[in-house]
Amino acid sequence: FKGIGRIQLNAGGTAAINERVVWAAAVPSRLSVAVLASGLPVLKFASDGQYLYFIDMRDAKGSFHKIRTSDPSLDRLISIPVRSSDIVHFLAGRLPVREHTRVRLATSETGSRVLILQRWWRVVQKVHVDARRDETQMVEFFDGREQLAFRAVFEDLQTEASYQIPRTVRITGSNGARLLLRIDRLFPDAEITDEMFILRPPDRDASAAVR
Repeated sequence: FKGIGRIQLNAGGTAAINERVVWAAAVPSRLSVAVLASGLPVLKFASDGQYLYFIDMRDAKGSFHKIRTSDPSLDRLISIPVRSSDIVHFLAGRLPVREHTRVRLATSETGSRVLILQRWWRVVQKVHVDARRDETQMVEFFDGREQLAFRAVFEDLQTEASYQIPRTVRITGSNGARLLLRIDRLFPDAEITDEMFILRPPDRDASAAVR
């Protein structure tokens, strides 16, 4: 699918971003995002299932990075340990599910149902469901010490070409970093190519860091 929307990022030491954004994605983890300013791309990142690519066009040389990883955590970019596949699922109106061995059902203080996913004895994920609407309100992910890694809150669910998607996804890290993704237009079942998920240096003089 493809989409058009807005991204707002406040990640502490990272400069705040509040710009238009376009993306192409393919489940489970392929993602290509361009942040626009005055209609022109200023930041690009992509994941093709083998590498994470990042270009900052605000740099005079157009700094280019290529890191080997199949499902990259975006912690280095946005200070939140959300994975590329998580973003793809959120934008598609799906829930990413961590590997687990058991599921428990509980009730929160607000009355919502909470699915608690555990890997053996350790909690890895919680899914909060509105008991009245039977809709997912929020999903929380936990690290290896069972500390909150980040949470995603879904707002204003809409039906788009038979798909139910949130118009807004608010992602908050345990460190206070905040990422808001607003979906203005979605193009389900769009035609995509492998090249959409590969970025190349903007010019021959661009510096590349490959690991």
